Amino acid sequence: MFPFAVRKSFVISNHIDKVQFAESLVNKLLRKLHKPNVAIIQNGYEIVFNRGFTEVLIRLNWISGGLIRVTFSGNQLRVTYELSFVHMFWLACFLTSIILISIIADQFSLRPGSSATQLWGIGILWSLYTALVYITTVIFDLRMGKTINEVELSRENISQEQLSWMSRPDVCPACGAAIEKHMQVCPDCGLTL
Repeated sequence: MFPFAVRKSFVISNHIDKVQFAESLVNKLLRKLHKPNVAIIQNGYEIVFNRGFTEVLIRLNWISGGLIRVTFSGNQLRVTYELSFVHMFWLACFLTSIILISIIADQFSLRPGSSATQLWGIGILWSLYTALVYITTVIFDLRMGKTINEVELSRENISQEQLSWMSRPDVCPACGAAIEKHMQVCPDCGLTL
């Protein structure tokens, strides 16, 4: 499967409400992906997208598409994604065939030369392809991890006490210390208000 696509999967198992976490994760991902389409599948969601994350400054145009599947069962939440590199793969195949045709044509010419440089070119072309797939996958892993952490921090680690503090303007939402309207920093925990 490597030449065309890269598939990865990981499990998140430390959350009580898997359904709520999956829904929050999908909603967060939809805002960050390029042209996403979401479908509800049995015990989860499936997101199909083009090109990758929109927040990456350099658009990853060599990704022809991707799929993220978020599924949950009684004790675990599984996130699986697949990145497709079909367009870039076929471009590399096309360039390789042109180089091979030039090698064959050179062998049938009146003064055949060495084809070592063209063979080196093929090696460099496929090394570049492999490097781009690897770099793209690493960037995607980092973005997925960042999004999952954002969802974890947004809801799962907030206690009921902190939720009540957030609704009150006269206390710090992080530590519950009494604050006044003109304060810009909490005197107890240093949170910027």
